[in-house]
Amino acid sequence: MIGLNPALRHSPYDGVSPVLTEELLVAAPWRYGKDGEEPFTHGLRFLPEGGIGGFDHGNERSWAIETGALVLRGVRGEVTARFAAIEAQRGLVVLRAPYEPYAQDAALFFILRLEREITRPSAPMVTGPAAELTDKELVERFESLGHDCEFGLLQRAFGAEPMGLMRWGGTHVVYLIEMLERNFAGLGDPASCEIVESKGELYLVDRRYHLTRHTFTKPTPDVDHAKLFQQHLSFFDFLKKAFVETLEDGELMFVFKDFDNMGRDMVLELSRALRRYGPAKVMVVHQHGIEGAAPTLELVSEHAWLGHIDRFGQRDGAWQISRESWTTLLRMVLAQAG
Repeated sequence: MIGLNPALRHSPYDGVSPVLTEELLVAAPWRYGKDGEEPFTHGLRFLPEGGIGGFDHGNERSWAIETGALVLRGVRGEVTARFAAIEAQRGLVVLRAPYEPYAQDAALFFILRLEREITRPSAPMVTGPAAELTDKELVERFESLGHDCEFGLLQRAFGAEPMGLMRWGGTHVVYLIEMLERNFAGLGDPASCEIVESKGELYLVDRRYHLTRHTFTKPTPDVDHAKLFQQHLSFFDFLKKAFVETLEDGELMFVFKDFDNMGRDMVLELSRALRRYGPAKVMVVHQHGIEGAAPTLELVSEHAWLGHIDRFGQRDGAWQISRESWTTLLRMVLAQAG
């Protein structure tokens, strides 16, 4: 399927694959110290603006997530630790890293450890009309914008089979916004489209917007590629027109599954691009990265939300969608959106 999961080490204990995000770091205090020794502190806090609280030492004055790693810096801005591996161990989220200034000195070398409990608070109770919808009715109130096919598969799991431009495909949010702002100019142009083979399936690819769609056709010798190309371009054109109509009438809410943990500014930019066509509402969805973590929902603007489910669904090459987390989040946003 389209999109890549972060490459993270799986726990040998409980199968959880935490994802290193700001939300994970700032959510609770951490124990911090040398691996195998009594912690320096039980109350280190990662503050939202990159500061460190609850522990006063010159080696730990600021933090940032850089290329997927948690980087700690000292009072002069020097890197003191780079936590690149994250795992779950018997109810704990654990990060380890060597102390950088001594990393090349075998006599002084030691490993730092950050850990905190995996917390699984209960999801808020949803009441009102959203709570009364069946799961099939619920997922039919939304249309997927990508990034991949997970939401389309969630709809199928509950017996819903809506058509949608992005249901069986997707692109990066930057190209999605560009496509919306350019009024879909050139989308589906035969000159920028082609049929490509990947992992035993043929895909329709639009190079202009880096958009890929399943054809659900295997690359067998009897497949007429030219005919398949024309068929899917025609269907693509039909879906594009239907997508614009959905944007204009505002009856469905849009969902974008986001691997890249886009910030609030990008959520607002996507919302503005959608609302060029009509009263569209959108929810961008991130993952907590902790199995069983309760869904959370943040209002970004009157028309845009940022939600979190416990985890995304593709694992070890197979789909294991977190249905309960998804449906709880969908009911939460409908209850807020009205």
